[in-house]
Amino acid sequence: MRRRGEDAWELRVYQGIDPDTRRQRWLTKTVHGSERFARRQLEDLVAEAGRSRIRAGTLGDLLDRWLEASSPGWSASTVSHTRSIVECHLKPHLGHLDLAKLTAADIDDFYAHLLRAGGRDERPLAPGTVARVHGVIHRALAQAVRWDWIWLNPASNASPPRVAPPEVRPPSPQEVAVLLEWSRRENPPLFCYLGLAVSTGARRSQLLALRWGDVDEERAAVAFTRALVEGPDGPELRSTKTHRTYRVELDAETLDVLIRHRSWATARARSIGVELSTDAFVFSSRPDGAKPWLPNWVTKRFIAARRAASLPHFRLHDLRHLMATEMLAAGVPIATVSQRLSHARASTTLNVYAHSVPGGDRMAAETLARILAANVSKSRWPRRTGLEFPGDPRWWTYDESVGDHDLAMGEGRLTLGDGRTLAWREYGPPDGRPILRFQGMPGSRRSRHPHEESYDRFGVRVIVADRPGLGASTRLEGRGISVVADDAGSLLDHLGLESVHVIGTSGGGPNALALAALHPARVRAASVVVGAAPVLEEDIAGLIGLNRDAWRASRGGWDTMYGLLAPVRRALLRDPLGAFRKVMDTAPPSDRAVMDDPDWQRVLKEDQREALRQGAEGWADEAMAVFGSWDFDPSAVSCSLTWWHGEHDANAPIAAVRRLMAVMGDVDLRLWTEAGHLEAYRRHDEILAELLTR
Repeated sequence: MRRRGEDAWELRVYQGIDPDTRRQRWLTKTVHGSERFARRQLEDLVAEAGRSRIRAGTLGDLLDRWLEASSPGWSASTVSHTRSIVECHLKPHLGHLDLAKLTAADIDDFYAHLLRAGGRDERPLAPGTVARVHGVIHRALAQAVRWDWIWLNPASNASPPRVAPPEVRPPSPQEVAVLLEWSRRENPPLFCYLGLAVSTGARRSQLLALRWGDVDEERAAVAFTRALVEGPDGPELRSTKTHRTYRVELDAETLDVLIRHRSWATARARSIGVELSTDAFVFSSRPDGAKPWLPNWVTKRFIAARRAASLPHFRLHDLRHLMATEMLAAGVPIATVSQRLSHARASTTLNVYAHSVPGGDRMAAETLARILAANVSKSRWPRRTGLEFPGDPRWWTYDESVGDHDLAMGEGRLTLGDGRTLAWREYGPPDGRPILRFQGMPGSRRSRHPHEESYDRFGVRVIVADRPGLGASTRLEGRGISVVADDAGSLLDHLGLESVHVIGTSGGGPNALALAALHPARVRAASVVVGAAPVLEEDIAGLIGLNRDAWRASRGGWDTMYGLLAPVRRALLRDPLGAFRKVMDTAPPSDRAVMDDPDWQRVLKEDQREALRQGAEGWADEAMAVFGSWDFDPSAVSCSLTWWHGEHDANAPIAAVRRLMAVMGDVDLRLWTEAGHLEAYRRHDEILAELLTR
């Protein structure tokens, strides 16, 4: 610090040697005031020097260093587009400016110039192009901040033009059907490619990188692990756009097309004396599958097919948009669509597609109407007189036209007396006869029969709740079965229902019995379907492996049970259908036939993932309660009770059921011969019809 005149001071802070020029760098400032004031300003300047390491050089120098350091990890198209922006716009206009002196005002003036006369022959640039220029300079300056060349990124305070998101205009399903039919007749390999593109929504680069080893025919799925992109020396394999691998499940028809394509590819390979390996590309012009189709080639084949089919213009990438918009319009959860698209975040899917789905706002309105309708009868407010609607007083009813196969009437959360949360979900018309359903183990409020139209046909309102520690309900450590019955009573109070019909399926059977035994006034009639009963050691020889091991684990205590179920939970979350098939290792043929049903599979996957999302603790609690000593007396059940069971049930042995019935007394046993544990899926209507007669 030195005096420069009356009450004037020059402040200087040494910043070391510049690595490029090898010259000393100083941060200087002149202030006016007393010496004490100047010293305080010097302290602030020293602090500022510690925060910023200002480097000599221009913006052009930074852009060159940034491209050199960052571009090796980019695709060839990204390198080309970015370098074009740098060379055509940034360097000519801003490249000469000192990086340390570049301000947000300089950048805004630059944007204004581009919008006025930044194009060829001084024509204006489009706002979208200027926004892309902003993206490049912002990323370059952000790197300068990370390298400690500057302290703040001036582009962060700049004001690029606002650009409306591009409108998504996918082809109609009818147009895509015409395209697929034409390619099926004229070009079967292209038909397989386009069918996969529509079904999976995968990007062109991911489909072209698909190898036969990525196809899992047994689980009807494909794994996308790589992408074929244009590189400096031609197409090359790289990681996917989101830098992660993911699996997509296939419908039966698409899988069949893929299997037939594989048979054709195998025969073609054998015609030249080679076997088709798992490393061979699914889409290849070479008989051995050694090289994939080229990206531009497949796009040209698509355009030729679209024109030959006399269809209007749409892009190959628009098949991805079709998959997304149609799934969202059909009510598929946004998280599922986002996962299938391999978006890094579900918010990306919402930003791109939410406004493109027709009828979404109407569906929201209809959903709210149904929720309000369901609660009109529970309102404690007195009905106002003098306000009547014409016609049928039941004018506000469930709208069947919504057409969502996974449509619940309502879903809610209830805070119980001990502070726990109980989550439940309802299916069917809100004014239907109420049925409280206790699902299997492990199961969630999303457990239901996949043909939900049957609930409307029978006129029943089915209520399903998550048990403690499963789905969205709070865990209760060390619980038994009776607490589930108490929770059910609280839920019925909340819903304003004095009594209901009850169904308990598999591991939910003991819960249905507990409600009937402990709260008899709440149960009009009950059905237990393939329900669990207390098992003795002599019963376990014929059980599926997991239930046999769980019975033994229950004798070893909770930690043993948790150790058994935790890895099974991880397997079920990874691959619900594959893991469930493995669990049902000794199931009879009738059960295996049910497991092949696509509708049954859809609900299983949704139910298991929801049930086990908290962890394996809730499952272990329930298994200890069911396989251990029951904390209620089944003989106290006095309501009308029908028990449905398969003669060859390998999950819940019929011998244990007969012993329990001997204790309970008057139970109507309906035995299915030559049937197993999953027979109830096929007997759904029969079970409902019988229950409603009582």
